[in-house]
Amino acid sequence: MFDIHTHILCGIDDGASDVEQMLLMANDAVNQQITGVIATPHHADGLHWNPGERIRRLTDEANAELRASNIPLTIHPGQEVRIYNRLIEDLEEKIVLTLNDSRYLLLELPHSHIPRETADTIYELRLMGIVPIIAHPERNLEIARDARRLLELVQAGALAQVTSHSVTGHSGKKLKQIAIDLCKHRLIHFMASDAHNRSLRNFNLDAAFDAIIDTLGYDFYEYFRSNAYSVMNDQPIEVWPADDRMRKKFFFFRS
Repeated sequence: MFDIHTHILCGIDDGASDVEQMLLMANDAVNQQITGVIATPHHADGLHWNPGERIRRLTDEANAELRASNIPLTIHPGQEVRIYNRLIEDLEEKIVLTLNDSRYLLLELPHSHIPRETADTIYELRLMGIVPIIAHPERNLEIARDARRLLELVQAGALAQVTSHSVTGHSGKKLKQIAIDLCKHRLIHFMASDAHNRSLRNFNLDAAFDAIIDTLGYDFYEYFRSNAYSVMNDQPIEVWPADDRMRKKFFFFRS
């Protein structure tokens, strides 16, 4: 099993604090039958600036530590990129990384809104042959109020990834409802952990997949697992059509 969204690299963002914590997180991943993860440290989010060269170096160092500790996990390079004005240029200059050098890019929205340039950015990325994956859309307030906002981004050419802790309810009942409903209406294409540490934000993928099977059925489980494999191996993804019923009226809550 593969996890396409993690913060396992140490000392680079708000993920693993040191090598010891990184190794403990890696053991936790292996115990959940995860064999490969993509390191996706925050980039250009206002707090962190992690260019591709640095991420590749730290990924190589982390894999050397894993081999020395006989931990059967491989870390691959990537980023969780916030939309910013030089994103396209920095992608061309390798400052911005795709996931494991694939056609897929993990794109983070602010929690409070969807930036006006998001659709244009998706369009430009698709012209370059890059497929953006919207990270944890269930946390975005605009999407939480009206999921048709995510539908618009998917129709523009993006995919979307829900977080394991949202699905299991570890992030609260409201986020669980939103996450499950987004999955149900086929607006989600990936499940990933967004693991940051071993306590409040661990991998939790096994429990999340159990919840998906119990709530939505085995087909969703297979779909999410297959799509993670496709990202890791730079293969195309079959996009399920969104549930047409949501076009009429589909929102979760208003604040």
